[in-house]
Amino acid sequence: MKHLCYILMICLCSSIVYSQDDGVEIPVPIYNISTNDLKVNQVKGNDLIPKVIKAGDTDSFLDGCEFVVSSNSVHRLIFPDTSIKIEEGSSVSLVNGQIIHLNKTSPPARAMLSERIMSFTVLDGSIDIVSLGVKAPLMVHTPRVTVLVKRANCRIIVQGKTTIVAVESGEVLLNKVVEGDKLPVKSGAYAHVTTYVSLSNKGMDTINNGRPTATIKEISQSEQLNLKESIIQLSKDYDSVFFATIRGEVIGIKK
Repeated sequence: MKHLCYILMICLCSSIVYSQDDGVEIPVPIYNISTNDLKVNQVKGNDLIPKVIKAGDTDSFLDGCEFVVSSNSVHRLIFPDTSIKIEEGSSVSLVNGQIIHLNKTSPPARAMLSERIMSFTVLDGSIDIVSLGVKAPLMVHTPRVTVLVKRANCRIIVQGKTTIVAVESGEVLLNKVVEGDKLPVKSGAYAHVTTYVSLSNKGMDTINNGRPTATIKEISQSEQLNLKESIIQLSKDYDSVFFATIRGEVIGIKK
């Protein structure tokens, strides 16, 4: 009922033009669209502070957070321009995320936001991403490679010393691998990234020793279908939520 009242107020206000603020930089808002609560460890200086993002609630973290995903739960989260699914047992953190809030002082209205700047780390497990960003790439750091995601849908899997990047649509870039400084992985393909190892003193080039190397192949039909199903659900999730300015805060609201 509370959210319905906000939606009605925002619809009534939408026909009125308010002056746009100069903009205030804020931590990127996170809306928990999952049906279960999500435990996080909020970064505060050198400390990790346990918190919970309840199902249907919005939160934000100035210095990032670590998502605590148990071995029997999957979590879906909505950000401006982005939705993600974190698979069970995965080790995923929000390193940083900023956005400019352009109508912070307005009456209740749809939030006016700049394009987000955001980066994650994935140390283990799997994350699916729907990214609608055009100018600012979403950065995903893994132990082997940094992945730059603009307007693309993809899955990133980290298993031991290997990172797999599968692209459902669009294009992502692998940063500084042996095969190129920004190696593209296109729709329908996946990259298998591991560490390049050369043999020193055996007449082989040692310049790239320790750098990641990527092998790109076509995704199998069965894996494409599996990835596409997940991306369709994430896209529906994203379309079912909007961010509103309410009392100076950015709040996610389910339509």
